[in-house]
Amino acid sequence: MEFKKIVYPIIFLILVLSIISCTNITGKATSGSLSVSSSPSSAEIYINGELKGKTNTVLSLLPGKYNIEIKLQGYNTYSTKIDIVAGELEKVGATLVPVSTLAVSSTPTGASVWVNNALRGTTTKTLALNAGTYKIKLSKSGYLDYTNSVTMNPGDKKTISAVLI
Repeated sequence: MEFKKIVYPIIFLILVLSIISCTNITGKATSGSLSVSSSPSSAEIYINGELKGKTNTVLSLLPGKYNIEIKLQGYNTYSTKIDIVAGELEKVGATLVPVSTLAVSSTPTGASVWVNNALRGTTTKTLALNAGTYKIKLSKSGYLDYTNSVTMNPGDKKTISAVLI
């Protein structure tokens, strides 16, 4: 009997506070919900740059506009913008695309690695690239430039090994 006198009021208070946190004095919802899923699952959810949990989950957010990023090691980041409306459920579903990697080496080492005319470092270098076609150039003082074109598909792992002359 004593247990019921203590526990029931606590449960009632928790329920009331839960309802109040999601509604205002007029009984209207003050927050909305965001359902986030991904394939593969267990990716990190970033809302406006802040880590909020992992997919597959439902989050409660105040009404407004948000930048959503879904990140998983070895996959390209999925980004979108959403607008949360009080009392409504917004859904975000992401199919994550595997990162493509290009390993670039040269003899001699230390050649500058250029990808689409942008310097990306020196050999030996592994690059994470999105799917697409890239112009690769290796250059080192005293040697002829090496140029090649490479097409990367999602999840590709390719290698360029150049002997500079």
